[in-house]
Amino acid sequence: MSLIRTTYYGRLATLARETNKIASKLAETQMEAITGYSVTRPSDDPGHIGRIHGLREQLADQEVWQSNSDFASSIHSVADEAISSIADALARARELATQYASETYSDDERQNGSPEVEALLETIVEAANAHLDGRYVFAGTAYDTPPYIIDPAGTGLYIYDGSTEAPTVLVGDNITVQTGWDGSDALQGTFGDVVGAVEELIAGLNDTTGAASTLVQDVLDDLDAATEQLGNATSALGAEMNMADDARELSEQLETELSGQMSNLTEANVVDAYTRLTQLQVNYEAALQITTNTSSTLLFSRL
Repeated sequence: MSLIRTTYYGRLATLARETNKIASKLAETQMEAITGYSVTRPSDDPGHIGRIHGLREQLADQEVWQSNSDFASSIHSVADEAISSIADALARARELATQYASETYSDDERQNGSPEVEALLETIVEAANAHLDGRYVFAGTAYDTPPYIIDPAGTGLYIYDGSTEAPTVLVGDNITVQTGWDGSDALQGTFGDVVGAVEELIAGLNDTTGAASTLVQDVLDDLDAATEQLGNATSALGAEMNMADDARELSEQLETELSGQMSNLTEANVVDAYTRLTQLQVNYEAALQITTNTSSTLLFSRL
């Protein structure tokens, strides 16, 4: 039987490799104990790193969805307040129209009532030009400028100067909500013209041809149609508000679920990590001592 004798340097190299392995494991365990994470780089868990990257991307998406939902909700709040203001002004305009449609009022009395209706019109236009930090909610995608302006042609009437396309924002995978409305559709759509009806009332009150009573009476139908139009806009807004709220709630639920999955893949058991750390420290110190003693013994045997 032949004997294989290890060389002096070979035995030292073997001891050094084993000591380095322990040192490497010790460093990894120290990192786990300090950070609380078992995976901090691809080499820590190659099998799961792809899944971890995917979870991080999905978590980042949820943050974006929630931010977008919050932004949309802020826009919706401004629009809701604006529509409420318009509804109040429109209701008061109809009261005045009903009052001045009576033939018991003279032309002068009707004209004296015109300033209040003009103030109501200004309130409606101001609400129709509502904005959030300079973003006009009823201007469609042309939200950088007020949607309702005095007609440059000199008619003295208000015209819509916005876009007919509504801006949207993503609040989830393939889920969008509106962050603005086409004012010509929302406030001057299928049912009636909110701004135009009040302008007609003003014109009727200021008529001096003797037809004021009839003109004001005719405006009542237009005011009713404008009220119906506003109700339709309110319903559309409510649907968008609910969608934004639901999307945010869904995103928060997904975030919680994804965070749990991420924790399972990356977070270390700190108690276990410290237990292993203590044992590895003992092993490492023992390995160093053995290496030192062996080195001295081998060196002495070679003298």
